[in-house]
Amino acid sequence: NKTAGIASLLNNVTINGLLNLSSNTSRLAIVNNTLTLNGTTTGSGFLRGSLTSNLSIGGTGSLIGTLNFDQTSDGTTNALSNLTINRTSTGTLSLGNKLVLINVLTPTAGVLTTAGFLHLRSNATNTARIAPGSILGGYINGNATAERYLSASANRAYRLLTSIVTTTGTIKDNWQEGVNNTVVNTNVNSPLAGYGTHITGTGGSANGFDVTQNNQASLYSFDQPTQNWAAVTNTNVNTLNTQTGYLFFIRGNRDDIATINTTTGSSNVTLRATGTLAQGTQNFSSLANSTLFSLVTNPYASPISWSSVYTGANATNFENTINIWDPNVNTRGGYITIRS
Repeated sequence: NKTAGIASLLNNVTINGLLNLSSNTSRLAIVNNTLTLNGTTTGSGFLRGSLTSNLSIGGTGSLIGTLNFDQTSDGTTNALSNLTINRTSTGTLSLGNKLVLINVLTPTAGVLTTAGFLHLRSNATNTARIAPGSILGGYINGNATAERYLSASANRAYRLLTSIVTTTGTIKDNWQEGVNNTVVNTNVNSPLAGYGTHITGTGGSANGFDVTQNNQASLYSFDQPTQNWAAVTNTNVNTLNTQTGYLFFIRGNRDDIATINTTTGSSNVTLRATGTLAQGTQNFSSLANSTLFSLVTNPYASPISWSSVYTGANATNFENTINIWDPNVNTRGGYITIRS
């Protein structure tokens, strides 16, 4: 079905040969269908996605050129619900511009080259995730921007968080959206409404924090030798990685300075970071012995099953319980115990 330069799929479609998006005015709209590409692509046109569109890359060998998505409506026309890559014989899929993933990326076979254009969306109802890949540690090349939506909490609780990616940019670049308040009672908003949060600490704005009257710390890392929480000292310098967890006092998003000037209330906030995704086996070194605690993160852009992890050597070397943090317990959150 074609209207004004946009051809729309009426059903699920599989293309085994060449897909030619001939000019930069060409659009192929997937709508709420699944488009399967088993051949090659060419041309300067665009795929138009949606929140219910699915794309599957099959066949053998590299997909010639790159896939470009319609950027008319960010988060909609450049979005896919699900993306499956099942391209054998070292096949690759390369992104030419921004792709927003709503649900699941399944890297069955082949490699996705992101060129920094992959965005994993998180909102009140869902967080995009990466399913297990078949190529050990090598099914995604390039950076991704991964989001984590946190709902408002009336008690302004602490959260235990880690970054979904390993960054070269600083904590300020990512979780503060590159800005910070330098004057008490004067707010510097995020470039994108609802994104980024205020982070406070000793030294105030000189150390990248959002300045307050007392500059009380809101971000802590776990110091294993002393078994204590240590305040992060500088968001201008510290980067993020998938194996460092934080105890983070979340006040809400950066849109309203009232969240750091009051003791109650919060707002919804989305934190995001840009960097490389953890893939394949992840090793955590220097864990504490049986009399001490270690803070172990989930390094993947996906939930993990503790019952699946607690097998083999893990079942021999570790107890069958873990302590996780629940922000809804007590006034500011608390630990609950999970048994395998």
